[in-house]
Order: sequence, then C-alpha cells, then structure tokens
Amino acid sequence: MTSLADERPVSIVKDLLAPQHRLQQIVFFSLGAIFFLMEFAWPIFLYRFLPDFGELGLFTSIVTILSAMVGALLMLVIDRMVKSKLLVLGSIIYSAGWVLRSFIFDTFSFFMSDLVSRIGEGFVMLPMFAMSYDLRERQDHTSFQLQRILVVSLGYVGPALLIVAFGAPMLKVLLYTAPVFCFLLLGIIRIK
Repeated sequence: MTSLADERPVSIVKDLLAPQHRLQQIVFFSLGAIFFLMEFAWPIFLYRFLPDFGELGLFTSIVTILSAMVGALLMLVIDRMVKSKLLVLGSIIYSAGWVLRSFIFDTFSFFMSDLVSRIGEGFVMLPMFAMSYDLRERQDHTSFQLQRILVVSLGYVGPALLIVAFGAPMLKVLLYTAPVFCFLLLGIIRIK
C-alpha cells in the first residue's frame, strides 16, 4: 500500500512559501533561534560570567538535576492541561527565565534564572512537539518534515550569521531577543 506522499512529487519550495504556511514557518524559525540561543549563545555568555569550568560545571549540574526533578513533578499536572494553555504558561515562564538571565550578577542569580528558564523550556517544548505532530498529521508528511527541518535550521543559522557579521556584542543583543522568540512560538496555537 502506497501513501499519498509516495504517489505525487513533493514541492517543498511551493509548500514552504505558501501563504497558509507563513505562521508555521515563523514558529519553526523561532524554535531554531531558541535552540541556537540555548545551545550556543547562553553557554558562551555563561563562560564569560563563570570562567572557572569546575564552578560552571557544578552549578550547571545542580540546575539540571533540580529542573529535571521539578519537571518530573510538574508532568503530573501537565498531563491534565490543555496543550495551548500549557504552551502559553510555558512561554511566560520561559520568557521570564530569559529576562532573568539578562540580569545575572552573582552565582545565585545565575542559578535561579537558569532554573526558571529550564522549567519554562520543559513547559514549552512538550506542547510544541505535540502540536507540531498534530500539524504534521494535517499536511503532507514528507513536505512538512522537510519544511520543519529547513526552517528550524535557518532559525539556528540566522543568529549565528548575525554574530559573524557584527561580532561579540551581537551575542548579548540576541540573548535579549529570546523572550520575543518564546512568544512567537505561541503562533502554533493559531495555525489551522
């Protein structure tokens, strides 16, 4: 048995640029930008703040353990919540964590901002991936997957190109934009 995706050629560019997918592309671009900030920009900023690898590793490990424990406890509550409401709550917490990260001045402020941000991240990513799966079910699977990979990658590379073009000061500017990207993820709620 062949699927619809196997029977007709996939036009990624046509689907990618289709007006009905604009909001979807904004959401996935924002997701890629957040991944860049989490995986690249934030660790560099942290190293500048805590240059001792031992201390940095210790605090990061403690935050990871605590956020995993809090996240596990919250999963009991999360399971009963509507995905869209959970995403809104998560975006608020996640954005607050990024704002707090902008104002770290000592070890305790780093610890608390990182903990809040990671808890918010858990609240955001769970419904994002579930809602993304729902979107995929309503579209051509192959085209959707390829679009998502391409646009998330562009969201990841875009901020990196800005750092290359404008240097290290752009790193801090990008960290300040993280809450905007968090709230742009809410666009997935409006996609029909």
